[in-house]
Amino acid sequence: RMVRFLNEARLIDPDDVVLALHKADLKGINLSQTELFGAAMIGADLREAVFYSCDFSKTDLSGADLSGASLSSVNLTHANVTEKQLNQTESLYDTTMPDGQRLRGYENFNGPTFEEWLKSREGDGR
Repeated sequence: RMVRFLNEARLIDPDDVVLALHKADLKGINLSQTELFGAAMIGADLREAVFYSCDFSKTDLSGADLSGASLSSVNLTHANVTEKQLNQTESLYDTTMPDGQRLRGYENFNGPTFEEWLKSREGDGR
């Protein structure tokens, strides 16, 4: 509730502020349509949370537990998140991946699935 309040009150400036949520317990929370640009969510518990249409660009998700989390339509451009973490999510439908590629979704019917995106990365040394 606090993050949503700060966002709606425009107290989180996506160009300036880094929101520190290290090891925060956000299990099961719904933060849909929240700007979390550049947030530090290192080691946070985000299990089964819903982040529909959130901006996670440049967010540090190192060690965060994303098991069962819904990241549909989320912007993960330049986010610090591993393939292993992403593989544990419930949904990545219509999500923009850390490399900027958008997965298959509502307006991107020809985009790759998560599995296709993973395969395309196998040969690039990542």
